Amino acid sequence: MPSLFAPSDKKQKKGAEQMSNSLEPAPSLASPIHVRRQAWLTAIQTVWVPKHNFFLEAAALILKTMKLSLRNTIGVHGYQALTGFTEEQEAARVKAWSIALDAQLAGGDVEVNKSRLTLTLLASGTLPDTPLRYMLKALHIRVLLWDLGSRGIHNTIATKLARSRWNEAKQLNRILTQHRRVSEQANDDELPEHLAALLEQECDNVLNCHIIRRAYNLAWNLPTTENANEQTEGMDAVVDDQAVRSPMDAVAAWWSSQEVQRALTASLNAGKDETESQEVVSSHLDNALKAAPVASGAQARALVARAILVDEKRGASIASAIQTVQPGVVQAPINDIVSPILDSSSPAVQTPDVQVALRCAMAIAHLQRFKAGPAPRESTQLVEKLAQPSVTASMSLLGCTALFKLMTELHTHPSAAEAFSTSLERLAGSLRIWIGSTPGEQCGLDHDVRHKMVDRCLSITRSVVGMETDTGRGILEGVAALGPAYAVYNKNNIAVTGSHSHAGPGAFFNYLLPQITNLGFDRQSYQAIVDGAVLSIKRAHESLAEGYLDFGTGEVPNAAINRSPWAYLQNPAAERARYPGDVDKTMTLLRFRRASDNKALGVLNWLAVHPTSMLQNNTKVAGDNKGVASWLFEKEIGGGFVAGFAQANHADTTPNLVFGLRPYSPMIASLRSPFPSLCADNFLSRGAGGQVFTISPRIVFKCPTSFQNPAPEQQEEAEESDERITREKEVYELLIKRPHPNIIRCILIVPEGIFLERMEMTLEARIDDQSLHPTSANVHMRWIRQITNALSWLENLGIAHGDLRPANLLLTRDEQIRLADFDSSVPIGHQLRVASEPFCKLHDDFALPEAGAASEQFALASCIYTIRFGHIPLRELDAPSRIQKMMRHDFPSTKKDDIFGHVTLKCWQGKYNSIAAVYHEVQSCHKAEWEVESPETLGHEIATLTSECETFLAKEGSTWRNLLQDLS
Repeated sequence: MPSLFAPSDKKQKKGAEQMSNSLEPAPSLASPIHVRRQAWLTAIQTVWVPKHNFFLEAAALILKTMKLSLRNTIGVHGYQALTGFTEEQEAARVKAWSIALDAQLAGGDVEVNKSRLTLTLLASGTLPDTPLRYMLKALHIRVLLWDLGSRGIHNTIATKLARSRWNEAKQLNRILTQHRRVSEQANDDELPEHLAALLEQECDNVLNCHIIRRAYNLAWNLPTTENANEQTEGMDAVVDDQAVRSPMDAVAAWWSSQEVQRALTASLNAGKDETESQEVVSSHLDNALKAAPVASGAQARALVARAILVDEKRGASIASAIQTVQPGVVQAPINDIVSPILDSSSPAVQTPDVQVALRCAMAIAHLQRFKAGPAPRESTQLVEKLAQPSVTASMSLLGCTALFKLMTELHTHPSAAEAFSTSLERLAGSLRIWIGSTPGEQCGLDHDVRHKMVDRCLSITRSVVGMETDTGRGILEGVAALGPAYAVYNKNNIAVTGSHSHAGPGAFFNYLLPQITNLGFDRQSYQAIVDGAVLSIKRAHESLAEGYLDFGTGEVPNAAINRSPWAYLQNPAAERARYPGDVDKTMTLLRFRRASDNKALGVLNWLAVHPTSMLQNNTKVAGDNKGVASWLFEKEIGGGFVAGFAQANHADTTPNLVFGLRPYSPMIASLRSPFPSLCADNFLSRGAGGQVFTISPRIVFKCPTSFQNPAPEQQEEAEESDERITREKEVYELLIKRPHPNIIRCILIVPEGIFLERMEMTLEARIDDQSLHPTSANVHMRWIRQITNALSWLENLGIAHGDLRPANLLLTRDEQIRLADFDSSVPIGHQLRVASEPFCKLHDDFALPEAGAASEQFALASCIYTIRFGHIPLRELDAPSRIQKMMRHDFPSTKKDDIFGHVTLKCWQGKYNSIAAVYHEVQSCHKAEWEVESPETLGHEIATLTSECETFLAKEGSTWRNLLQDLS
């Protein structure tokens, strides 16, 4: 019977030779994906793996199951006799399946799915047993069952099956190792040293969830970082490493990287028992070195980590690191920190942190070699370059651990601490910044370890600069001196936030420059702060009572402005993309309530606003804005209420001062006004259309934005502002001839700008204030009629406002509407210039529409909705989602507005052929008469205001002449 299926011997040998010659070893994981796919396709030409088809895959699974069962029943030789396979054919089949298995788990199978993975797993059972194949089966099982539920029954079954195969591999490898020792002959099935070391570890430790997630991504042609939540350095570069040749090599490199991470963490978290900590570190590094593939990036990082963290034979460790990465390299003289001392194709070795870490190890070795005397010149140069702040900017955990160890070594060195005091202080400060920055947050260290590192940096800084009179430390010592009852209060629950030195009392600071006017530090001033803080803690402790702690966050608009936007723009675009704007508007607040009567006893808040301000809008001796705010709030509430406006991440955020209702300009230091008397005290606001100054209680002056020594972006802004003001002048020239009571009145147009009547507030601000001072439906009706009437008037003049929104609608003292800001206005039929969502009707391609009835009524509808509902349409969505919904005509419901709801919806849908038609329907909604100011009254007021403007110009003309005379 076998002879019926068996081909001739000649064909068998020829076919076997062809199959063997056509098969090449599985490519490296660092090979391009098309190379791995080619390896898979070549291998499956020898063994049958069907195309992606349900019936073919089902048939293949059934057939492979039957073959495996038959093979296990009658044995390998019986199966070969039954099928007529020769030894050459069997060898070719084994080689083909070995390559296919490696290639598939390395991402070579472009049509990978569960059935194909199951098929190849069954096929692996028909191959001769070796330790490597058992290890690969364990990995294969975990990958196959991974996404069925990482914590469910599937994962439990997969873990047990994988553990069984792993243990079988371990047992078989020990037998092969023992056989080699007895016979002194190597066996081809023995594992490489790094995989043999990996096999000695427990299966659950090696094939952990983080490694299986990456192995799963690799097999399914996904980025290995997808859904990989663990932050372990070196793991992302494994698949790009030319030394990683197989999926099991990748597992070994990933696990080695994890062990290095554990060693770094244990070293930084070292407590009092340094000996035990050193043993833990050495154990992790030994495991990492043994398991890392030869010449891989994982091995290089492990060697560098050992050179840093292990004192024993540090020189030999440094040499091994260099020799392993680049054989034959001779250490060159130290030139520049940027120049690499290693030249390797491995991405893990080309990173700056590996280069810096090795240099740190060299510096530590130099310092330890010269314990008694002064440090040699070579180590001095090396330390000076390593202490630069720019070195830590792009470091990972390995590099910063090396710098941290170097800092510790410098501090404990008998002579280096004094010789390198400046470098040591600089290094400690740079490391503190790194720990609190994004790289420090994403390096995988928990908060406790990072806090320990910060404490260590602070301790070293204090000892180097002699800052033993630090206020925070003094408060902690003062509280400790109060007795055992106060032991509960420590650095973990006493928050001491520092203010700027120019907002604090004189002579309390340890640095001379900010205290130069007080002749430096004075202990009396320092002690007053410490004693006051300790007394407040003592009083709080003595008045302890049961209560509630409420926590909340919210957005506080218009509280601060970035006063250095040009500097902010120098940050990398990727960094700026993380934030919604150049000012953090989120306030975090804690409220304290007494349980007995639910009375609020105090608040503690954090808002990113500068505690100080300068220039003419703050005339106080000390610019402690937060202190004043706290005092005013406590005075307003009364009854012993305590308000703490704590320091936050303020940076260059200048506060919006309440006094005199004069918000501070974002760039007042560089803004240039058209008249000498217009300065910060007169400054009112600034927008895209220009800047506005207060002339008198009834008049404001709007002019183009102008800068002194402008940056490129500021120059563009100034040019655009000048164009906008020119267009606005043209509109006002027409409105002077054809005024309307609900359009802001232009008093006088001069070359420098436009004099306008001053209003009380914007409609936007009034709507935001409705929670405290609600408005009636009658007020809403009046506003809507007045807005619609003003738009209809502009339409009659052939003009579209072009930027209708509540921020451009002003209110008089008695809350009458005045339509303003015509710097974006265009003739009807022209394309709009700006788009303010959700007040602008955009085309499907996001293009701006032509100005006309459709565009104006769309903006009007959003304004009516905002007035009636107290917020903009679709406020629950972000801006992009809001724009898309409005473009799709997926408008919010207006059913709750039984007066203007239908008008709003029809305006959004563009049902009216003119604004006049909208106004006609708005009037029909409410029949009450509305009073129109008479033209005589308007003319009389304008004449008075014009006279006031001319007086101002005459005065400014005199000022200009005096300035010119002084200059001459």
